[in-house]
Amino acid sequence: MKAMLLEKIVSLSETGEPLRPADVPMPEPGPGQVLIKLGACGVCHTELDEIEGRTPPPGFPVIPGHQAVGIVEKTGEGVKRLKRGDRVGVGWIFSSCGKCRYCIEGNDNLCPEFRATGRDADGGYAEYMSADLQPLFHGSETCTFLTIFISVTPSLASSALTRSVIRAAGA
Repeated sequence: MKAMLLEKIVSLSETGEPLRPADVPMPEPGPGQVLIKLGACGVCHTELDEIEGRTPPPGFPVIPGHQAVGIVEKTGEGVKRLKRGDRVGVGWIFSSCGKCRYCIEGNDNLCPEFRATGRDADGGYAEYMSADLQPLFHGSETCTFLTIFISVTPSLASSALTRSVIRAAGA
């Protein structure tokens, strides 16, 4: 599959091409995950922070991008809430424990087990990505990618607030 890779920390004042196009293996959804055929992925200032090292990935290469929308292509073991063809959005939170005080309060980004999409796990600058089920935003068949994307974009907002936005949008 085609993807854009971040292979090292670079200064954007020294290079105009910090990402490299590459063919990479197709991801497989693990238990509790889905494989998403991506339709679009936004560009956020956080990607600049990753590229220049202000919030560096723990390892390289990594596929950036955390404001991604697409269609479920395949479900992993134990996934019952989503099925092939469902529209979904992926935000900054790739995963968290879901049990600690921060997660219960809707502040998943403060969880000690927090993992960021496109930094700690491959993100949406690709044709496909796997994502954990818990933080995904689920849109209805009539829900547009724009509606899902709008709900994903406030990446620093609490996940509970963001989920409310997509529900209010008719998903």
